[in-house]
Amino acid sequence: MKLKKPLLLLALLVTVITTYAQEDTSLVNVYFFKNKYFLTEKGKENLKQFIDEHKNDKHLYVVGRCDKWGALEYNDWLSIQRAQTVAKFMQANGFPIANVDTIKGYGKRRQVALNASPKIIDSLNRVVTITGSFAVVKTLIETKHQEPPAVVMQKPVVKKMPIDTVYLNDSVLVPPPYSADILAINKHPHKGDILKVERTVDVRNDTPFVMKKLYVAAETMEEPKPAVAITEPPKAATPAPVVEAPASTVPNEIAEDTKASDLNQQVTDKLKNSKVGESLVLRGINFDNGYHTILKKDIPDLEAVVDAMKQIPTLKIEIQGHVCCWPIGEEGFDRDTKEYNLSYNRAQVVYQYLIDHGIDKSRLTFNGYGMKKPLVYPEKNKNDQYKNRRVEFKIVSK
Repeated sequence: MKLKKPLLLLALLVTVITTYAQEDTSLVNVYFFKNKYFLTEKGKENLKQFIDEHKNDKHLYVVGRCDKWGALEYNDWLSIQRAQTVAKFMQANGFPIANVDTIKGYGKRRQVALNASPKIIDSLNRVVTITGSFAVVKTLIETKHQEPPAVVMQKPVVKKMPIDTVYLNDSVLVPPPYSADILAINKHPHKGDILKVERTVDVRNDTPFVMKKLYVAAETMEEPKPAVAITEPPKAATPAPVVEAPASTVPNEIAEDTKASDLNQQVTDKLKNSKVGESLVLRGINFDNGYHTILKKDIPDLEAVVDAMKQIPTLKIEIQGHVCCWPIGEEGFDRDTKEYNLSYNRAQVVYQYLIDHGIDKSRLTFNGYGMKKPLVYPEKNKNDQYKNRRVEFKIVSK
């Protein structure tokens, strides 16, 4: 009776180790700088060590990933570039590229790190992972037909579980489509993933043989692309994508490089001549990526707005925050607050600046619109992202 607790703990430990071994098949991780796909010296060192230790491995996967920042299309391209960089380095250093089954990029669709600080999560997801799950199947297939060793018993023994238990493995390659019971744990298996394990015990000459039958995915089952969030129901079954906002909603702009001597006059003229409902964007008002703190270089543009509001005493405006690089309709992630309220916080800090510099709050309102009102969608390049990332001053009344 005293052995029950240790045996129970041992069984639990074996189960945990087995489960982990089936899920974690990574052989090496190679990390990258933000928006880069060249190898660091540390990455090269790790790959050379990997090549020395795994030069005979076959059926490998080289998979690139990105952090959550930026548009899907850009991250898909970047993750593939990272994976191809790693594969080319392996080939150039003597690794047989024929042993690599797949080179692919997931972009930011499959994040490998989720539970940590935002900075650490981002750095861990800028990675290329080399996995070798099919190597497990190869070993199982090679031992499939091995017979258990003969056991000669010299004398009767007490009926109890012998110390020397013989384990036999068998494997079955399962072709798609995969049944629902097999997909209960792994919803989107890769080629070579173990989908299901069946165990039976066969006693021969008082020696138990634990028979494990493993069902293995014969093909990769791709994960469906995530649905694009929308803010209101579509009016047609297949609505046309919005590429550019209508001309009537495009705001007036004052360029980021406007001379300081001209800035105040231009802002005053634009606000004075704009109609109710129209907006003005000052491209000189910027923020650090993911933050809402006003920067020193933003001050001249904000002072120009204060000056214009004082020269046009009846003017009322709404301060609107807009972000880029997120799915349509979603809000941006604020690294200061650790919440998804970036555009709202940016609009609020501009609102508070105007109040602190003498503008009555009855003349001001503010709101954050995230990616609800992009000027360009989908974003195809950095210029499109620049257009969407803005603070607007909308004329409410004059």
